[in-house]
Amino acid sequence: MHLVRAVGLMSRDRNGKSDPYVSVSVGKVKKKSRVVYKTLDPVWNETLSFDGFVLHELVERTVLLQAFDYDGRLSKPDALGELRVGLEQLRTQ
Repeated sequence: MHLVRAVGLMSRDRNGKSDPYVSVSVGKVKKKSRVVYKTLDPVWNETLSFDGFVLHELVERTVLLQAFDYDGRLSKPDALGELRVGLEQLRTQ
């Protein structure tokens, strides 16, 4: 999966920005993007691999993308939003 960017995220930091990253879940497999610091319009241009799935298994699943504001390793991240995407369009006839 290629994670490109987000636009217009909410500000969660005192500087009027956020430090966003995305958690992507397919079934029980979860991957995280890198953190992009001090922005509301992050560009990741990052590929996340979900090994172990075959295409017919993937088309029956939903991808959950959750954006968070990173607040350091000792703080709980602030939620910025989430999106669920069905993969049924990948189904082959």
